[in-house]
Amino acid sequence: MRFGIYGCRHAHIAEFVDEMLKLGHEFVGIYETELDIARGMAEKYKVPLFDKGEDLLKLKPDVIGTLAVNNRKIDVIELCNQQGIHVMADKPIVTSREGYARLERVVKQGRIQVGMMLTERFNPPIYALWKMIREGKLGQVVSFTIMKPLFYFR
Repeated sequence: MRFGIYGCRHAHIAEFVDEMLKLGHEFVGIYETELDIARGMAEKYKVPLFDKGEDLLKLKPDVIGTLAVNNRKIDVIELCNQQGIHVMADKPIVTSREGYARLERVVKQGRIQVGMMLTERFNPPIYALWKMIREGKLGQVVSFTIMKPLFYFR
């Protein structure tokens, strides 16, 4: 499978890239207009960095990972839907009711799959909790909340 990155606003997109590469998929390139994170990633993974999104999409990736600016992710999803390219996005995928309605239209069309990156799923405590829930050790779980502070330094 061929994949690319369309929007690279957080460095934790590298977790998605690393997982895809471990699975044997081909990383075809990155599109981003703000080059602070994207330039380093392109160098690290030895992939092209495009200044136009359509140049990345011309490579016909099977899936796009996006950590675009939050209120622009739905634009990326709709663009990928037009091209028949599946999308993996970080949270939040949409930031408004209007964005949710747009996302719902894409999903109902059934042309592409839209998934969320769960960057914490391999965190040992989270994985242990998931296993306990699957094994029924905690009974019927109705709801739970996990809180984790995020720190960004420049």
